[in-house]
Amino acid sequence: MNIKEFSDRTGFYPSFELYTVIEAHYMEQSGDKDAFCKAYKENADGLAEKIQQEAAMLALNNQSRMIAAANELRAENETLKEQAERLIAQLEREQEWKPFGHNSSMKDDDYARLCQSGRTMTDDEAVELIASEFGFAPEKIEIVRQIKTYEVSRHRQLRQKGTIDRLPVYDATDWNYVRFDCAGWQYEMINGQLHPFND
Repeated sequence: MNIKEFSDRTGFYPSFELYTVIEAHYMEQSGDKDAFCKAYKENADGLAEKIQQEAAMLALNNQSRMIAAANELRAENETLKEQAERLIAQLEREQEWKPFGHNSSMKDDDYARLCQSGRTMTDDEAVELIASEFGFAPEKIEIVRQIKTYEVSRHRQLRQKGTIDRLPVYDATDWNYVRFDCAGWQYEMINGQLHPFND
């Protein structure tokens, strides 16, 4: 008997899980399909109730197995995560990462002194200065206010560590700083001079 045959005879439309139990009971009895379905509809000798209870237990057991499997996967994931963290820490120690600094052509001490004596420019002011000094099209100039900092390994590999602020600052025509991009190229203006920048 399939699930459609059962539904046609009883008017009940069981879930797949419930029908699994129904079918098991049907296979155990000696009567035909009609007799079994009639007994189910009438709950003869508590047949329908017994099947419902078994189906509920089956669902509960399936859920328990799923929860147990999920817990096992979670525990395994935690173990793998801990192993990965240990391996990363070992690799970090082996590579001996040290501060490398940044790619700016202006030293941090010089920039700090400039900030003390000069004033921070707005983006519009910095764009106007760059355009007038070097002839770049103003609409293509993008002021960049941060630069990346790096670490270097004992194998001379670089990686980004973070960023530091490098705001556009002006004190005089020969004492200033602006980091900017233009048409896909990276530049710094340092003390009135144009320098390529590689970030």
